[in-house]
Amino acid sequence: MWLMPRAVFLFLVLILSSAAPKPDAPILATYEFGFSLNLAGNNDKQYTLFIYKVHEGQVLESTAISERTFILQAMGLEASRANPASIDLFKQYDISECDARRDSLSSVYAYRCSPLNDLWRLRYGGATSNTGSAGWAQELNTPGIRQQIILQAYRSDHEEHWLGPYFGAKAFALLRDMQDPAWVSTYRDGR
Repeated sequence: MWLMPRAVFLFLVLILSSAAPKPDAPILATYEFGFSLNLAGNNDKQYTLFIYKVHEGQVLESTAISERTFILQAMGLEASRANPASIDLFKQYDISECDARRDSLSSVYAYRCSPLNDLWRLRYGGATSNTGSAGWAQELNTPGIRQQIILQAYRSDHEEHWLGPYFGAKAFALLRDMQDPAWVSTYRDGR
């Protein structure tokens, strides 16, 4: 019977062991842009914007950020742990009416994001005290039951309350969908 020399045997063992599948690396938490439908202060239109630390769909931490920071970091114009590749997330998720322009003289950014300014409409029905425009909710201060079901599609399965948090791709999908008149009509009707 042919016997393999010891060196060849060890070499084959090393090759085969290196080819064996390695256990997956542990899944680490990610940082995601998001928001809640809780009011920020006494202003009817301002909602709290966040960078959330998320692990397996659950929020571990939240850091409140300004609208300016949200927009500039989500556009990739400022460094962000929630957007380390500096991608324009508004373009990636096909959200119009969100942009920023830097003044050539002062280097200060002028920014706007209509969907962020419309978040209050998801929560309130009727006109608010600060605007003459009407919200989309079926109730005065809360979305109707069917509207809450619609909003659930934009939250993690771990988050049961319509107030949120909304984060990551689902949050950007909600901002995009809020710009679609057909979606708004469906939301208003609670279908």
